[in-house]
Amino acid sequence: MNKLYMGVAALSLCLGFTACSEEEGLVYSNATVQNTELKTILAQKGYQFNADGNLLLDELANNTTTLDLSGTNISTDALSELSILPNLTEVDLSDNGYGPAFDFAKLPEQITGVDLTGNEICDFPGLVNIETQENGDETVTVLHNLTKLCLPEIAKYNCNEIVAFYQNASSADIQMEDASGNLAKYTTLREVPDEKWRTLLQKLYPSMFDGEYIDIAKRLVKPNERSQNLTTLDIENKTMTVGNIEGFQYIANNKGYNGAMLYMLTDEKCEISYFPIPSSAFSLQLKNISTPNGFDTRNIENLCYVDMKYNEGLKDFDISKSTTFGQRGDGGGDNAEFGDYFLLYCCDSLEEVHFPNNATTATSITLIDCPKLKALELRQFEAASELRLALLPSVNEIVHPELKRVYGTSSKKCRFGIDEDIYNRQETKDFIQKYYIENDLIQWNSLPSGYGVKAYDWTTNYNK
Repeated sequence: MNKLYMGVAALSLCLGFTACSEEEGLVYSNATVQNTELKTILAQKGYQFNADGNLLLDELANNTTTLDLSGTNISTDALSELSILPNLTEVDLSDNGYGPAFDFAKLPEQITGVDLTGNEICDFPGLVNIETQENGDETVTVLHNLTKLCLPEIAKYNCNEIVAFYQNASSADIQMEDASGNLAKYTTLREVPDEKWRTLLQKLYPSMFDGEYIDIAKRLVKPNERSQNLTTLDIENKTMTVGNIEGFQYIANNKGYNGAMLYMLTDEKCEISYFPIPSSAFSLQLKNISTPNGFDTRNIENLCYVDMKYNEGLKDFDISKSTTFGQRGDGGGDNAEFGDYFLLYCCDSLEEVHFPNNATTATSITLIDCPKLKALELRQFEAASELRLALLPSVNEIVHPELKRVYGTSSKKCRFGIDEDIYNRQETKDFIQKYYIENDLIQWNSLPSGYGVKAYDWTTNYNK
């Protein structure tokens, strides 16, 4: 009787979710692991596979409810195959280099606990679906049910998916790292460390505050607050700078924010680890603010004015996702008062700049004292009002604009300001020969003072 029962049980397993091996007593998963990365990691942890990639459903596999994949740098594309472990419900994905987004749609539904600490994730698609009505009301649908979620510190800037999940999954245990790496219970209250800056933000966006804290669960709805520019300029007290702009991110990432300008100056060096540029911003003007991790430029379609001074940490400035910069024609199109400016001064670590492929017109392109800049490609620009270049010792070759016309100057000539080192480059002399001697499209113009550079009057060597 017992032998008959065991035979029926084994047959049931074969016809269900598992496959029987030719070896008596061994049961393998019906599905195979296609991702070699995941298969290798699991094998290193003691899980066994047959030649076809089916997982041996032994005691280890069947008893696995939690899986530590921290520090493995496993790709998110491999995560969908974690369903191969039948009883797995919790996975540790900490310190895997993920970011800026983590898509919860990649995780099997059976995973109800996730550790994402130690990653640089600030967006979480696939966690919730948010439908916004015309009156601003929102309908939130939780797409991935979680009972436990551990978040990296940078997630504190997420004012969208995490807030909605927090409000609609009350039974979930949500924790977030602090600056020291310690986990604490998630809350929507955020600190603004600099007192002067906090006071100014309270004046500009009073509805966002709960006492001394910004509550990121609140949405900007008042027209005068929504359109306020993010600025350190305090007109009432006639001051222009603060010590630290940390906290502006909670306004910039607010779904109701539609301000056009980010104009922020600090009176001492300030480092910002995460710097989002909102989609509504036309202008970005910064001074003394270092961004060692660059900028979040995923939503910069409207950005057309950049003026940055003394950014010590910036290594790469990428404005290529803008659909506005250099693409509005000579007149500037809508919002022409902003112009198409790209001005970078004293960026000690800058190595690369990237312009939009379709950018052809610039009011001004200025790069001064960027000692590590490796290349400068300006060939695509057909029209410019001003071109100023100096203190760029590491640039191997400057590819100058191929000017077809000039706009915006009374002389109908592009103002060309350079230092002596730039002048001595062969490509610069060729540019002057072509557009000063042959086509009469450029003229000498001095460089701005105060940046440790002496302007070179190249016209003294070219008398027409």
